[in-house]
Amino acid sequence: MKPLVFEFESVILQSLAAGVRPAGIFYVKEYAAAVAVDLANLTLEPAQADDFFDRHRIPQNLISQGNPQQAVEAWEKLLGVLNAADPAKYAAIHKGTPFYFLAIACYLMEDFERALFFLDSAIEEDVRIHGDRWIAVPSGLFIRLDAATEQQAAQPLVADARAQLTDALAYVQTLGGPAVTVDQIHDKFLQPAVIASPDLRPLVTAFFTFVLEFNTRVGQLMLSPGRGGTGESVFVHLFKGALLFESLIKVSALGKAVAPKTLGDALGDQRIWSTLQLAKAPQGFAHATFGDVMSWAISQSNANAPFAEMAVRTTWGIRNTTGHNLAWPSKPLPPEYMVLFGLILGAGLLAIEQLL
Repeated sequence: MKPLVFEFESVILQSLAAGVRPAGIFYVKEYAAAVAVDLANLTLEPAQADDFFDRHRIPQNLISQGNPQQAVEAWEKLLGVLNAADPAKYAAIHKGTPFYFLAIACYLMEDFERALFFLDSAIEEDVRIHGDRWIAVPSGLFIRLDAATEQQAAQPLVADARAQLTDALAYVQTLGGPAVTVDQIHDKFLQPAVIASPDLRPLVTAFFTFVLEFNTRVGQLMLSPGRGGTGESVFVHLFKGALLFESLIKVSALGKAVAPKTLGDALGDQRIWSTLQLAKAPQGFAHATFGDVMSWAISQSNANAPFAEMAVRTTWGIRNTTGHNLAWPSKPLPPEYMVLFGLILGAGLLAIEQLL
């Protein structure tokens, strides 16, 4: 197939010659007109769209130059122009390349929610185009935490994500939690979410962001010591982990059979609490504050209480206190926050290990 000649390339050269900064080219009206023409000339052959996006070297150069924010803005501007020009054609062409590099740029910015959104978008594109081969393309290598394969631009980030998850799993073990490996997470959770259980996809991204945001949040607490000031980012982060635990229960086969309306309903059903390795139904925290739940969790951890009961009850308490109110007057100290994170992650691991 004869390679296409893309109009946007000449506009970029002309803009650079005129002194337009690389990141600013994506806002030039002649550039927008050119990519609209290029979109109209594209067929739905994936290789053509890949070639079109691969020739946009500026966003990748911005990443390598240490400007991931500008790279994100450039890619989003380009995709927005394409979508505005022809929404149907935009939806049909293969967009795995820009989504993958958007994920990289957002990860470098520690905007993990947006990074995982775009990574999942890249996977959706690649599954649509490549079918079962999705596991071998860069987006598949990333979500599967395959850091050994070298043919991927995000290899250092994949290695970083794998290391952070490994550290988090090890920390849960120090609290008495289950010995779960990254490979077990992959086999029971990550890969099935793509190939067999689409309702797990949002939970995979939530799982990743919960783990990856931990170092950022604990770093914030260390830089701003004491209990005063806002704890909003920490409360929301812990709530995400607790809601992930609830969601894992509800999407499991057993959870669908029980069909609980609330986490309390789920944990009150013997089939669920016994599967989670609890000796009896956990007790809730009636009229408790965030501080009450935290104090109980820390005291139980210091006393080396049975992990499953401690983790599940703490997670239930955090789910209710942070899910209904962010106006708690005191934020946790870093060591307290670490314990809460470990217990909530541990509850999630129990759900993955025992229910999925």
